[in-house]
Amino acid sequence: MNKENRTVNYHARWGYKDKTAEEYDRKRSKRKKWKREMAAVQTLASDFEPGASVLDIPLGTGRFLPLYSNGRHPVYGIDISGDMLQQAMEKISPEHNHVYMVMGEAEHIPFPDKSIDYAVCIRLLNWVTKPVFNQVVTELLRVARKGIILGYRSEVPMTPMDFIRMGITGIVPTPRHITRWAKGWTRFYRRVNGKIKSMVTKKSGKTGNKNGNKQIVFRGSTYYDPAEAEAFFHGLGLVITRRFAIDTLPAFLKYKKRPYSIYELKLQ
Repeated sequence: MNKENRTVNYHARWGYKDKTAEEYDRKRSKRKKWKREMAAVQTLASDFEPGASVLDIPLGTGRFLPLYSNGRHPVYGIDISGDMLQQAMEKISPEHNHVYMVMGEAEHIPFPDKSIDYAVCIRLLNWVTKPVFNQVVTELLRVARKGIILGYRSEVPMTPMDFIRMGITGIVPTPRHITRWAKGWTRFYRRVNGKIKSMVTKKSGKTGNKNGNKQIVFRGSTYYDPAEAEAFFHGLGLVITRRFAIDTLPAFLKYKKRPYSIYELKLQ
């Protein structure tokens, strides 16, 4: 896959289907990152005016739908994966006629200009290149009248309170961390062992991941330093008003001190 195609076909376009969609909530809902995202979005959504419309893109399995006050806001959910939307539909009761779902792309939102009050975009912008990042934010601004909520990684300096919120898991590993480390070492051993066997038998068989949903990560492509982010948003007429640190300490160190946070942006 060449660089140009990778820019267009980022992981979120094709990775969330079948079992990945069916097991998405089960595999993630107990993680601290998930719970902190839920708490941050709930805090921000509680400030939405009664009756304000909300665009949630990508909607995913609809995990944020209960946070929009159960009918207090008309909600429009867009996702590129029909399987993820199906999971979201199963959570909606028949009487919840205030939720509307449609397949679509974040780069080309099928709504008129300034037709939505608030736009929410969580867990997408870490998986795209900067040109796509800029295009998505520009599209969100096009349809949003009052504000945008974004989740992305930035080189913003961490405060002491951020580190306190990250918790003791950076020092004392949980059973989930131990399991993940064990799986990582197992995969590493299998790759090395496969390479050795290939060299000995002089075969060129593939020893990589057999899962077709392997993620393509654009390392460093969406990281912004604070000045760059501020300049980009300022050029669009946006200003960051609040930030919620989401990462745990191990994730913070893994991503080279570029923390994942959720930001509230308002129109100037």
